[in-house]
Amino acid sequence: MGWSHVVLEVICSAGPGQCPPDGCKFGIGNPGTHCLTDVGDSVCPFASWSRSSSQVVVTNSEGESVYFDSFEGGELDGQQYLEAETEWLARTVNLLSASDLPASS
Repeated sequence: MGWSHVVLEVICSAGPGQCPPDGCKFGIGNPGTHCLTDVGDSVCPFASWSRSSSQVVVTNSEGESVYFDSFEGGELDGQQYLEAETEWLARTVNLLSASDLPASS
């Protein structure tokens, strides 16, 4: 059996006045891991997701984000983007290493 850490951005597309499905933990417009796991045998019909690149996320025991930061390269291209992203990752790793977060296993 294999496993991996995956970071996704979850989007709630339910609009005002729409009824939340069973398992909706935080209400319409407040997506979380429950949208993918707590709606019976399926994913919430209002949930969609996309890949989340260049992000660092710290989660609680429920898998909900308690801290995140992301790299925004803006108008940078090619080598400039890679260098700026590498510098951002190094600063973020140093910040997390200096904090009181539990060590990863």
